[in-house]
Amino acid sequence: CKQQGLEFPPAEPENIIKAAVPATGTLERPAPVARSMSQPASA
Repeated sequence: CKQQGLEFPPAEPENIIKAAVPATGTLERPAPVARSMSQPASA
């Protein structure tokens, strides 16, 4: 999965968010949300 020219596995939503947006407290929201969306079986 190549997004924004970055090379990361499609199983790391946090990394995508970190690379997409700066660490301005945005990780606290999208991180858990992305996890729930990407890994619904985990919930």
